Amino acid sequence: MLSIKAPLNCRVRPQAVARAPRQAFRVVCHGHGHGGAGPAGTAVLTEKDRGFIAEMRKVAMKLHTKDQSPKEGGKDAPKPGPWTPTRTGYLRFLAESKVVYDTLETLVHTRDEYAMLRGTGLERAHGLAEDLTWFQNTYQLSPPELTEDGP
Repeated sequence: MLSIKAPLNCRVRPQAVARAPRQAFRVVCHGHGHGGAGPAGTAVLTEKDRGFIAEMRKVAMKLHTKDQSPKEGGKDAPKPGPWTPTRTGYLRFLAESKVVYDTLETLVHTRDEYAMLRGTGLERAHGLAEDLTWFQNTYQLSPPELTEDGP
């Protein structure tokens, strides 16, 4: 049985609760104590409730790597392979950056609230267009077709 007076920032303290029919744990919740007398928010967690929570925690901890949780992690961290940049990957980066900067520059030039950003040197769309053209002429690779929701 679980009874809660204030469900804010709770943690379990494993101490036996007086006059409990079975072993239980006191959960201390840090709150303001509004709405009644007594300590600021406590809950009683019985052995049955704690068993379910402990079981869930055990399963969840098996999904963590040993880097994430050195004591309880169940998996070894995957070893990242060597990263090698590719021309097609860099071309995609340039194409996506061009879309971002085109959007940013359109907003800056069409909205008065962004007038202070005009002519500041932050404009990059023209340079990205030149980079894409150079890439296409040098390596005969055309920019990828981009979709609205990403790759």
